[in-house]
Amino acid sequence: MGAFLQCVQRFASILMCALPIYAVADAPKIVHIGYQKSGFLLLVRSEGTLEKRIESLGYAVEWHEFTSGPPLLEAMNSSTVDFGHSGQPPPVFAQSNGVPFVYVATTESSPDSSGLLVPQNSPLKTVADLKGKRLAFARGSSSHFFAAQLLAQAGLTFADIKPIYLQPSEARAAFQSSAIDAWAVWDPYFSAAELQLNGRTLATGRGLTGFREFYFARKSYLESRAAETLPVILGVLRETGQRVQADVKGTASILAEKLGIPAAVLERSEARAHYTSLLPITPAIIAEQQFSGLFPPTATAVTLGLPRADAFWTSITSARSRSPPMHWVFTGSSSRRGVPARTPGWLPQL
Repeated sequence: MGAFLQCVQRFASILMCALPIYAVADAPKIVHIGYQKSGFLLLVRSEGTLEKRIESLGYAVEWHEFTSGPPLLEAMNSSTVDFGHSGQPPPVFAQSNGVPFVYVATTESSPDSSGLLVPQNSPLKTVADLKGKRLAFARGSSSHFFAAQLLAQAGLTFADIKPIYLQPSEARAAFQSSAIDAWAVWDPYFSAAELQLNGRTLATGRGLTGFREFYFARKSYLESRAAETLPVILGVLRETGQRVQADVKGTASILAEKLGIPAAVLERSEARAHYTSLLPITPAIIAEQQFSGLFPPTATAVTLGLPRADAFWTSITSARSRSPPMHWVFTGSSSRRGVPARTPGWLPQL
């Protein structure tokens, strides 16, 4: 832990030396963080540790709650949010729409945390049986990508089914009232449907691509003095994640109180999740995320470009010197062409 904090502090000091002079004068004093009510950042918010750490730098934290990744990224586009998280597809859509953000970290994959559910007495037995049926999922979310992969694996496309675009709370009500035939969703909604609605699982994400969380930041935030808070945010995320992994039952109890969901549901959800890890962006992860950009042309009428590799890092050139740009995200060997030898591997032990 000591080595990690030293790397984070070193990164912060290098970053501040690289900031343009003008950024100091107009630096915001509030860092706006977007989180999903069912996500890991809810735990970070409930602990209050981040506020105390950020306060020491002269900043306050303002939290913004969202139902899923797409509306969070819309808020980032309007400069309402500086830092946030989501599953894999929302950033792909957001980037295609010109939302100015940069991927800064990710997590391990949690394929068992997403499921395709049908009512217990449903005649549907396989994904192929979905042909002509009503499948609910949140458009542009991780469940959208999940559904696309499942259909492709079964030799189907979205043209073969009846897509119903619903946020989790709406889809749950539709599932209960039999207004839909199947529901693709992530935890804890997945676990809740299994235990509370007696939903039957046709498939999970096991064997498919993705199912990791991404953390990203607004470009203008990264180019301001407020960027000195980023290492602090990531440091707190890592510390909180380690505590969560060491006490799944205690974490479930805390979330149960915050979300009003039974502890049994959250114990199941937490036991199969790996979103509490914090990993640097690597070339393999970039390639995986670019693969996720391939699904929309098959899934919808919208054709999107692949996530650009340069969206996984940004560079800031010092206004005081002609020094090489500094890369934000550790993406491999610093001897790679175009990456200065002094690039800080600021998450080397993750």
